[in-house]
Amino acid sequence: MKNLGLFLIAVSLCQFGIGQSEPVSKEEVYVFRGVDLTVKFKSQYSHVVLADKKGLHIETDKGTKRVRYSAKCRFLNKIGISNTLVAIEDYDISFDYAKQAQLEAAAVSDMFRSEAQTDIEIARLGGGALMESRMRLSSEARDEIEDLQNSQMDLEEQVRLSIESGDFGNTELRDFISVKMNLVAPRDIENAYCAVVVRYRGRDRNRTQETVPMSIGKVKRVGDLLADIPEKLQFSFVVPEGFISEDDCEFYLFSGKGINLATSRSVGLKQLSDEEIERIKSLAK
Repeated sequence: MKNLGLFLIAVSLCQFGIGQSEPVSKEEVYVFRGVDLTVKFKSQYSHVVLADKKGLHIETDKGTKRVRYSAKCRFLNKIGISNTLVAIEDYDISFDYAKQAQLEAAAVSDMFRSEAQTDIEIARLGGGALMESRMRLSSEARDEIEDLQNSQMDLEEQVRLSIESGDFGNTELRDFISVKMNLVAPRDIENAYCAVVVRYRGRDRNRTQETVPMSIGKVKRVGDLLADIPEKLQFSFVVPEGFISEDDCEFYLFSGKGINLATSRSVGLKQLSDEEIERIKSLAK
């Protein structure tokens, strides 16, 4: 099995060696689960060959084209090989359900609308009489006014308790992701960019009561990383609502030449021994 693993790494070098993996040398070498990132341009998906401040450069049938970082992407896992290990510090990923805030706002709006209608009805029953003059009203009118006031207070209390307990919507659902971390590179890296890939079960648009496997990715420019200087990275994005946890989220880092870089959070991260490096070189010939 070990020989098979080394063979697959060698095959990976042959397939992605140009512009996709760092050259194997006598330095530290890391193997990890990387990602083959392709970006949509018109009707086709193409590999990234370069990145800069304005966007990603991809190779198409009509030459190199530049697209925005927000362009639609596809992510296919592959073996990553890198001489560079970027440390990720103070990593924090959080989730929210933005739709819940909309439901809460709608409930508060309905509450105020009900309050206005209650006031109008009380004024009608009281014939415009002030509170201290309502004792002259019939007991039936006073009881009806009291019932309206109690109903309004019950509604306001119900809305308040529901907001505090998060009862609006399904609090297990998520549709908003925030990512924060510091990146510390061992060497200068120009025009770095990253991707967060989320694989989870989300709501089917056509069948709202069912969930289906989903894969959503967000590509973000990082910029120049300077050796041993922490670079703060923070961004957020919206995804179709679903059941998402931290385990469903994967972080990938790339150099400005589209090369997968190993990070301290890379899945399956392993540092190769000198013997393994030499065997990989011989298999890759």
